[in-house]
Amino acid sequence: MISYDASRHVFRARVAKRAEYKTRTLFGIGQDVIVRCLEYTYAPAKGHDWASAISILMNDTCGPSVSIGNGAHIAGQRVAALEAAELNRAGVRRALAPYRRFLTVGTITRTGSTVKISVAVSEGTSRQCYRITRDGSRVLSVPAQTCPGLTAANTAR
Repeated sequence: MISYDASRHVFRARVAKRAEYKTRTLFGIGQDVIVRCLEYTYAPAKGHDWASAISILMNDTCGPSVSIGNGAHIAGQRVAALEAAELNRAGVRRALAPYRRFLTVGTITRTGSTVKISVAVSEGTSRQCYRITRDGSRVLSVPAQTCPGLTAANTAR
């Protein structure tokens, strides 16, 4: 989840990070996992620089971030599985229909073999826009500041 706090003029990115590691005990080698909810904060600094800070939050505060990240991943996978002829509004909507509870399709633009799709991913009251770009068999899903073709009314839950 990426958000902008206008009152403080800062960007915040909240993400769950997972680290796996091996343990050694008297009984042998095992494996364990640490999961942390991290919040990266970026604020304007002197000149044109940015100052960054990182905070560790309670794991349950990353729930929407994890769900939205998973939703964006699903959308990217579904777009990757489409045939080239299906990369239009109707085809993309059909591919994402099983997930319409939390995925809303915005604009779809095509330039040559590259298709860009605007998708809003929602979890409860949280919403993050993504731009999914497919160029041939390569698919890239990145957070976007806006969701072209979507308004708050047609993505409200």
